[in-house]
Amino acid sequence: MDVVADGFLPAAIDAREDYSVVYRNGCSLRHEHTEPNGCVFGDEESDDTVMLVGDSHTINWIPTMIELAEEHDWRLVTHTKAACSFADVPQARDGVAYEECDSWNRALIDEIDTLDPDLIITAGATTRAVMDSGEVAQDEHRVRLLAEGLGERWEQMDEAGIPVLVIKDTPMMASDAPECASAYPDRLTVCATPRGEALDERVFPELEAAADADVELIDMNNWVCPDPHSCAVVIGNVFVWRDSHHLTATYAETLAEPLEAKLRGTEAGAEILFDGRREISRGRACR
Repeated sequence: MDVVADGFLPAAIDAREDYSVVYRNGCSLRHEHTEPNGCVFGDEESDDTVMLVGDSHTINWIPTMIELAEEHDWRLVTHTKAACSFADVPQARDGVAYEECDSWNRALIDEIDTLDPDLIITAGATTRAVMDSGEVAQDEHRVRLLAEGLGERWEQMDEAGIPVLVIKDTPMMASDAPECASAYPDRLTVCATPRGEALDERVFPELEAAADADVELIDMNNWVCPDPHSCAVVIGNVFVWRDSHHLTATYAETLAEPLEAKLRGTEAGAEILFDGRREISRGRACR
């Protein structure tokens, strides 16, 4: 659709600043920081504690999870760090070792041991760079090392008695969505990315890692990119992207009901968060 008749929110000019509250309150760590600094949402006294951990692609789902935590009275604790996956593998940034990421990962294990959550949910960028023998790993070798590091971290959680759910990474748009929509306000289809390029033809290391570690995986991408041919910048009356790969908080909030359905469809999610109930007993407007 080139033009959205009733307009959309956020406006393209505002989309870049439509981000999760964790950026505003300082509990998502920047590149240079290493000491975990979590945020708590929902019912702070709840017996059900969910941790949401990972990089900025994990933050894509924080607005959605806050909606669910507030509705279901969970205690939601978030721990995130820029460009840093929740993985047991040396990571890289800008062509060099990302030692702050590795330090944060180690410190986060201690934080998890202390908190002892009922469930961990994580997501992460498929493009994450990793190190091997002092060099930045390349191509298929990078993918394999990242998959192994993800799986090893999740298996460590399983050995500690903490189930892990993994959300598959979101699409990657070919251009900066707010910039494109501002340039082509009457031709929004110009800003769409073919689904194959954005999603279907990409390599997702977490798929291999989840299979090897026997971890349940949630795929929300038919909600983020519902069209079988292309991924749009506007769905319904909501602007989807704040750049080329991060969701606007406004759009993420509309995905609470489908994410709840996906969580209920997993063994761990149904048992821990919904007392074994897999059905949603009430309706909520999704879009």
